Amino acid sequence: ENKDPLTVISGFEKLCNRYPDLRLYMVYGEEKLLSEIKSRMERSQVLQQNLILVGKVPNSDLDIYYSSADIFVLGSHYEGSGFALCEALACGCIPLVTDIPSFRMMTDQGKLGSLWNPGDQESFLTSAEQVLNCEKQKQSDAAVLFFEQELSYQAIAKKQIAMFDSVLKEKN
Repeated sequence: ENKDPLTVISGFEKLCNRYPDLRLYMVYGEEKLLSEIKSRMERSQVLQQNLILVGKVPNSDLDIYYSSADIFVLGSHYEGSGFALCEALACGCIPLVTDIPSFRMMTDQGKLGSLWNPGDQESFLTSAEQVLNCEKQKQSDAAVLFFEQELSYQAIAKKQIAMFDSVLKEKN
């Protein structure tokens, strides 16, 4: 429920009326809302044609999905860390994620992709339009660069070492 797939698919359905060739692949680990999602699909020709329910994917195979996608969509109302977004950025996905603190930081304050208000279908549509009409290769390259400089293990280690060094210098 926190990932809010119902808002995402409602906005996606409207988006497909303008961009009929879009495809949304939903990778998920829980099936709590699956019956509601399938019910929505049964009532919508657009969703039947454009929404693909993938389900659970082994972590080792997620990079296949990220690498084949242009855009990474997530409708979370809150996240502590956003590991899936981190993986998507590493693979060059353009983020179309909710405007929550962790995602704001992970998108360089919204400079990467576009942020939308949680639970707000219209905000999703506006942000999706921005992402669909951006220079995709430039945004994809920026996502990878930001990941490498800010979110990779090496970048985090470098920041930690710098913090430890500054603490040691203060003590000496």
